[in-house]
Formats: sequence, structure tokens, C-alpha cells
Amino acid sequence: MEGFKVATSQQISPQRIINSSSERIEEWFEKAMAEAKPKDVNPALLFNMDETMLDSTPKRIRVIVPGESQPIRLNSNESEGLHITLVFCIAADGEHMKPALILPLREFPLGLAEFAGNFHWAGQSAGWITAEIFKNWVIDAFIPHVNVRRAVLNCQNERALLMVDSHESRRCIDALRALRDANIDVFTFPSHTSHILQPLDCGVNRAFKMKLSASKSFALHTTVDERRSHLIKLASKASYDAMYSDTVKQAWATAGIFPWSLERTLSSPYVTPTLPPEVAQNARKRKRSAISLSEKLITSDVVLSALEKQSQEKEKPKKPRGRPKKNAPLAPLLEDISQDYMNLDSDN
Repeated sequence: MEGFKVATSQQISPQRIINSSSERIEEWFEKAMAEAKPKDVNPALLFNMDETMLDSTPKRIRVIVPGESQPIRLNSNESEGLHITLVFCIAADGEHMKPALILPLREFPLGLAEFAGNFHWAGQSAGWITAEIFKNWVIDAFIPHVNVRRAVLNCQNERALLMVDSHESRRCIDALRALRDANIDVFTFPSHTSHILQPLDCGVNRAFKMKLSASKSFALHTTVDERRSHLIKLASKASYDAMYSDTVKQAWATAGIFPWSLERTLSSPYVTPTLPPEVAQNARKRKRSAISLSEKLITSDVVLSALEKQSQEKEKPKKPRGRPKKNAPLAPLLEDISQDYMNLDSDN
């Protein structure tokens, strides 16, 4: 039929639709201008950092077999876990940091020695980023990188700005204090909007995944170590190709962050039109015990003080819940029973 095409449907959570509304995007732009002032930051000192997962699931192998034969079953090692997290950080002037890799290992495998200089490395049992790993990345990699850029630009005292999502790993007081002391502000995107506002998700991550997928081919019978080494080798090349300066600059422009343009952001096909009143009314978030990091300057005194207070509260011993039981003490009760038995014996 003319004028029609076949499209694959996508499942989108209601909260993502609500947070992607033009009203919410405009609110974030206003907050960002008031608190983070990104238009005042040198593009060489304006950064975006995010994590992406390396998919290690091997592709199925197609083979030619006799028509009546049974399906071939191989032990693929898929269940052994190869979750690897890759950390990217880009600047608005088109430059980028050396990526970081988080392996699901406690010790660095010698088989990856040839890639040692290609990444910053970290290890965690499940391969996820944690508050501790975020802190180490900030102190050992990011702050030194910013200071080198400042020295090259001859602006050692100039403010830098890092934009991130509100992942739980950002809830690290030591990391946030180190950033603030280094004159680096950190401002977060609203939840469920990274596909619209985050430069890495507006071009670089997509380019990386496409280049990685085009060259990825794993045999089902290979070992975990072989697959890991092959995947990291491909990721090293794909990340280098995806970080082409024009690609990075285009990603910042698509997000509307640099150059700063609300109109450009609102032109995204992922932005939800104005919400109906009944939807907007039901969009109120439920109260949470944890302090929300979404849409905040998380290096501010207000946020740091709130996080410290919450941390101190967690360290206090918990009070028992519920009403105290009114049962009689056990020891007097046993004494009464014992006395009754003595009385019975004396009566006999």
C-alpha cells in the first residue's frame, strides 16, 4: 500500500513518556541555566559521562544439515556471565577521554595485557559501576584530565561542568566533594530523558554499538576468556571510530546542549507533545526515602549536606518496630511453677 510502511513497535514506560514531555524538558532547561550555567562554560571544559554495556552474547551459528536430523545443541557458556561496562566521557569541543572498562573480575587478567593502555580499568564482581568505582574514576582519571586541559588552554582556575544521569553511583560524597574542590560542577539530567538530552545517547553510543555489532561474531564453543578478549579488542576499535570529532560535536548539537538550543531539543521525535491534564495530574512521583539526584546540581552545598545527613542517619542503630510485647517475664513465671510443684510435694 502506498504511503505505508512496516514498523516495529516499541514498548515505552509511562514515566518515560511523562518525563519526555515538552513541559519537563523546558523545566530542565530553565533549571540548568539557573544552577549550572552551561552557556558560560568553555566547550573544552563541558563534559558528558555515561556507561554502556558490552553485549557478549554469541550469535547463533547456522549450519547445513540433513533434512531429518535433530537440532544441534552446543554448550555456549552463555550462563557464565560476561557483563562488561564501558564508560565514555566526551567534551563539547569534540574531544574525548580514554574510555574505562569495568570487568566482572577482582584481578586484571594477563590475557588482556595488550589492551592495558587503551582503557582505564576497574573490577567488580558483577561488572557494574559502583559508588567506589565512580569515585576512583573521578579522582584518578577525570580530574587529572580536566586539569591537563586547563593547563593546555592556560585557564587553570576556570570552572568545568560535568553532565551525568542520576545513577545511584553518583551518590558518593567523597567523589562529589573532590569534584567541587577541583572547581567542577556536576548537573544531572531528568530520569528517563537521556535518549533526548544526553549527548552520548544522541549519537556516540549509537555509533559505537553499530560499529561493534557490524564486526562482532562469537563462536558458541569458545571459552569465556576467549570471548572476553575478542570483545574488548572489537570495543577498542569501535570506541576509537565512534569518537570521531564530528560525531561528538553533532551529538552535543542534537541534544541541544552545545550550542545551547531548547528549540533543537524540542525538535527531537522522542519529545512527547503537551500532556493532557489528566495525565499530568497523575504524573506526580511517589515520595521516596532516598534523596533524589535527578535534575540537580549535585555538587552544591545543599545536596552534599542532605547526602551527608542521610548517610549519618543510616549509620545510627535502627529502633525496633512495632509495639513492645506485654508478656510476663519468663523467669518469675518459672519460679511460680516451681513453687507450685514444691507445694504439691509437701502436701503428699
